[in-house]
Amino acid sequence: MQLDFLSNASHELKTPVTAIAGFAETLQDGAKDDPETLNQFLDIIQKESKRLTELITDVLSISRIESQSISQQKNGWPGYF
Repeated sequence: MQLDFLSNASHELKTPVTAIAGFAETLQDGAKDDPETLNQFLDIIQKESKRLTELITDVLSISRIESQSISQQKNGWPGYF
């Protein structure tokens, strides 16, 4: 189950990073000279950055919950609430 999670998380994290990199590269290659394209691409980069931040927050939350569960199991707690 952890392997599936890591695979899915890696894919979900890679998608916005790839989009951000692609749009930034396109802007550097000259798209920045068109104000409409510039604004559109910056909006996309901002949206994908927010998505990336949310995904990272979710992964950290799951990690924290998992760590608490492991800690409780080591201390004799059943690991559920």
